Amino acid sequence: MEISTNENCDENMETLLNEEFIIAMNKMNQNRKKLPEDEYIELINKLYEMNQKHFTNSSDSIKNYKNNLEELFRLRYSILQDELIEKEHVIASLTNKIGSLKEQISLYREIQVELRRLADEARKFGLKEDSSYILDLSNLWHEYEQYIFALQNPVISENVE
Repeated sequence: MEISTNENCDENMETLLNEEFIIAMNKMNQNRKKLPEDEYIELINKLYEMNQKHFTNSSDSIKNYKNNLEELFRLRYSILQDELIEKEHVIASLTNKIGSLKEQISLYREIQVELRRLADEARKFGLKEDSSYILDLSNLWHEYEQYIFALQNPVISENVE
């Protein structure tokens, strides 16, 4: 009979905690539409705290922490995606309306501000610039910048296409 050492117990506990953490994230994501946005964000914040508390002890823990952190930010981003869809519908409805150019640009700028806020928040929690999450946000920010450029410079945009 083999007796577990404290180290083995710690590793087993960490594995169980990480599995439970992932299950909690998945369940939360599946039920996202059923929860009010403020409750959903509060649950994400609790998972941030749990992640910080339990997964920063060893190099394996830190790897789990970083993976979990990126997944948590993806959950936060899913909220933004709904807002982006709504704003893009508004922008589409403004197309071809007289005087709507400034409104369209303003909505694109609002989206960019939110993308930057999410990226800054992720950096504050330790995600690096080369994380897929921050790269995705950056790419989206630049995509919206191209839309703005196209609206501000329609002649140049037509010649580029």
